Amino acid sequence: MEAEKAPVEIEEHEVHSDKSEEETEEEFESRLTKKSYWDSVYEQDIENFDDHGEIGEIWFGKKAVQNMVSWIRNCSDILPSNPVVDIGCGNGFFLISLHKAGYTRLCGVDYSEPAIDLAKKVAENEGAGHINLIVDDVLRPSHLEQYKVVADKGTYDPISLMKPDAMVPYEGAAPLALYKQTVLKLLRDDGYFIITSCNHTQDELIRDFAPEFQCHDTIAYPVISFKGVQGSSVSSVIFKKNTVTQH
Repeated sequence: MEAEKAPVEIEEHEVHSDKSEEETEEEFESRLTKKSYWDSVYEQDIENFDDHGEIGEIWFGKKAVQNMVSWIRNCSDILPSNPVVDIGCGNGFFLISLHKAGYTRLCGVDYSEPAIDLAKKVAENEGAGHINLIVDDVLRPSHLEQYKVVADKGTYDPISLMKPDAMVPYEGAAPLALYKQTVLKLLRDDGYFIITSCNHTQDELIRDFAPEFQCHDTIAYPVISFKGVQGSSVSSVIFKKNTVTQH
C-alpha cells in the first residue's frame, strides 16, 4: 500500500459570509449568482491586497483546501507534471497550494476579471507567476484544453442557484447541463473531476452529475448535528468520466 505523503502547510485565513441581516436567503442567493457582485468583491480584495497583503476569503477554509491537495498528492495516477485546472479559481489560493506541493502545470479560470487580476498578484507574490490565469466563463468557455484534473471549490454552488432570468445570456439553457458540458470537454478520459461544495451533500452531487460522471472517491469531513439532523458542512466528491455514456 502506498504511504501517504506529508501534508503541505497552508496558511490559515478567516472565512466569512457577507449576508446582511436585512437580506432574505433568496436575495442573498440571487446576489451570489451575479457577475457584478463577484467583480465588486474582488475589486475590494485587490485594494486590501495592495494595502495590507491580504488575499481575501478562502472558500470553505484551510481544511477543504488541505483535503483536496492531499487527495491529489496521494493519488498515484496523478503526476506533478500533469495539467490541472481550477474552474472559478477566485484568488488562486488552491492553485498556489498545489504549486507549493510541487505541481507545475496549473491553470485557473474565472469569469471575473478582477478575480484573475488578484490571482495574478497573489501568484507573483508567492513565486508562482508561471500559473496560467485566464478570464473565461465556465458556462460558455472559449478556453478548452484538456486536463488530468478539473477542480471546483465553490463554483458549482452559485451556478446551481441560478434562476431563469440569470440564464437569459445563455439562451435559457439549464445551468447544470452547461456546467457538465464544460467539465466533460475539459477533462481527459483518464482524468479526475474533484468538486467541493457547501450547498450539496455527497449524495446530491453524485445524483446531479450522473450519468455522465461516476463517483470514484469521496473526502470525509467531520459530521455535525443540528436540530436532530446529522451531516457535514462541506462535501467533496471525486468523479471519473462514465465512459459508457460517452459512446
